[in-house]
Amino acid sequence: MRAWKANGSVKLVTQLIGMLVLLSLPVTVRAQFSFITNNGAITITGYSGTNPVVVIPSSISGLPVTSIGYGAFSRHFSLTSVTTPNSVTNIGGEAFRLCTGLTSANIPDSVTSIGPSAFSNCYGLTSANIPDSVTSIGPSAFFSCSSVTNILIPNSVTSIGVNGFANLSSLTNIAVDASNPVYSSVNGVLFDKSLATLLQFPGGLVGSYTIPRSVTSIGSGAFYNSGLTNVTIPEGVSNIVADAFDYSHGLTSVTIPKSVTSIGSMAFSYCFSLTAIFFQGNAPPDTSYIFYDSPTTVYYLPETTAWGATFGGNPTALWNPTFQTTAPPFGVQNNQFGFNIIGTTNIPIEVEATPDLKSGTWIQLHNCTLTNGSIYFSDPQWTNYASRLYRIRSP
Repeated sequence: MRAWKANGSVKLVTQLIGMLVLLSLPVTVRAQFSFITNNGAITITGYSGTNPVVVIPSSISGLPVTSIGYGAFSRHFSLTSVTTPNSVTNIGGEAFRLCTGLTSANIPDSVTSIGPSAFSNCYGLTSANIPDSVTSIGPSAFFSCSSVTNILIPNSVTSIGVNGFANLSSLTNIAVDASNPVYSSVNGVLFDKSLATLLQFPGGLVGSYTIPRSVTSIGSGAFYNSGLTNVTIPEGVSNIVADAFDYSHGLTSVTIPKSVTSIGSMAFSYCFSLTAIFFQGNAPPDTSYIFYDSPTTVYYLPETTAWGATFGGNPTALWNPTFQTTAPPFGVQNNQFGFNIIGTTNIPIEVEATPDLKSGTWIQLHNCTLTNGSIYFSDPQWTNYASRLYRIRSP
């Protein structure tokens, strides 16, 4: 280090140059961010840099960065990683929406709220790291983060908006801290603490699912774009909220128990394989577009009420198959036991059999539609059983 004395002061040249270099760095970093100041704190409102790895500064011009504002990084497709400083308490709505290349998003323990659609459509994001400080997760906060496989909700979270974790096609498990006062998880499915409302089914789980008997309400978007082919709704469910099964492409038929008194708009919309809905009770209040863009026929039982020619915008049909026990053709013909089944033209049916009611095991023997309002069913295997009972059910 060189020094000289001029006008009674010592000049430390090397140190001064070093300070100038350090002071110039924040100016360069600051130029990449647009921001606003509010009550002595900084909110980041935009980013103009090109580096795919972003480190958000903890302060700008001596003021702390406390918030990532609405849409601040939205549609930065090349962004792959972002590090948020511990000074930030709020990640605003759509802050990182459609950052499709983002694979890592460090959310520090200082953050208390994650805004609506904050990370929606971040297809490359592999984990949703929710720290213990977060109390609120906005609607659609992680919507369509299709690479996320597992979510852990800490005990601090007391508010999750509609579709907060919807349309996560790789998600196989939602876990909730056991001490969380509002939410719980059973076999990877998100419920309210009382288990009365099913809030979110992981999109990566496929096949069949039986909703627990404790459930009385199926929440909005609960099965959004689920991979299910079959869902059993138990007696006791009274409310199916709007968009509950929206985009569940694999469902082919659903039975609605008689306890259901309310079905929200678009509840079964865009279910492109859903050809049949079977209602066991009276018609709930008709809400438009329940089955929007779904090829669904609504079937109802005899002696139920309030049914018209359409329901939810789709056609209805009386589902009334009955055995004909008049001989012939009821009885044994050509060494096969058979009978006629009659009912409304074109209604779908299944014929099942069991050797013993106590066993509770029913085997499907025939699946068809009553094309002309009638079919003849015969069972070539009937002689293999000491007794055999038959029933007709909806597919």
